[in-house]
Amino acid sequence: MIFTLATFFAACSPVDYNTFGNITGMAIDFDTQEALSGVMITVSPGGYNTFTGIGGFFQFNDLDITTKQYQLQAQKEGYQTNRNHFTISPGETKNINITLKKEEVPPQQ
Repeated sequence: MIFTLATFFAACSPVDYNTFGNITGMAIDFDTQEALSGVMITVSPGGYNTFTGIGGFFQFNDLDITTKQYQLQAQKEGYQTNRNHFTISPGETKNINITLKKEEVPPQQ
């Protein structure tokens, strides 16, 4: 009986529990190509949020990747909101750079 149980468990294929992924990137000013700090980055679905640090870098580690299609949104005061759609698979690290254009200020009369 022990031999039978050992054979049964040995025949089972391992289950892949790796459902996590990572997203890294940088927020950049569209016109100057300079890094932007203090940009709020949101990943959805999931509602994950973070802010870019010095050098414009951001990262999300160990996101539970259950869907393949995501949206990255970047917001900063004085800039137009930008969105980027992307796909990611479990176990993948995705690098996404996103640019932001300054809001146009209407001329004063």
